[in-house]
Amino acid sequence: MRLEFFRRRILVLAFVVSLLFIAGGFIWALVALWGVSPVLIIHFTAGVGINEVGTPWLLGAVAVFALGAVCVNFLIAMELEKRGWFLSTLITAVTVLFSVLIFAYFWSIIFVNYL
Repeated sequence: MRLEFFRRRILVLAFVVSLLFIAGGFIWALVALWGVSPVLIIHFTAGVGINEVGTPWLLGAVAVFALGAVCVNFLIAMELEKRGWFLSTLITAVTVLFSVLIFAYFWSIIFVNYL
């Protein structure tokens, strides 16, 4: 019984960390890019250059989608945790990795727009 409580606490903690990565990255990008320009570089490649431009609120769509995906993954992981620990742990790890990548996306948008 004690081990089950510990597993559930780790699962909830991982998803809270995921939510904080996404929300923190979005807020950081919004604050950092607020006065830079009304039009931001959203996508940039070395070969082509600027592919897509948009407003800071376009970053909000990415954040909302990512937060929704994390919440759905949390519900799936909670249900799978009742059946076994492996798939629940796998979904939790992938979700944390996903949120770190979304955070890196926000960082790269900030970096590209300050060049």
